Amino acid sequence: MNNRFPEQIVKKLVADFRARKGVFQNKINVEDWVPDWADKQEKAVFLFLVTVLDYGMRSTILYQGANELFKERRELLDPKR
Repeated sequence: MNNRFPEQIVKKLVADFRARKGVFQNKINVEDWVPDWADKQEKAVFLFLVTVLDYGMRSTILYQGANELFKERRELLDPKR
């Protein structure tokens, strides 16, 4: 495995994130969804709940994607390969 491969992946992800390309195209920050009228405590509760729910929903997609990636590129699990 190329020792620079992880670095190349990170650089590509950061570049795509900044350019809003691919999966980052429709990026919306959770803070953008907080109601304007919410007080400090309500904002904290809102952000907590939204973050937990978002993680739960997206984690399935994340795990499925990781599974597919590692099926195709098993050497990513073991850098010594």
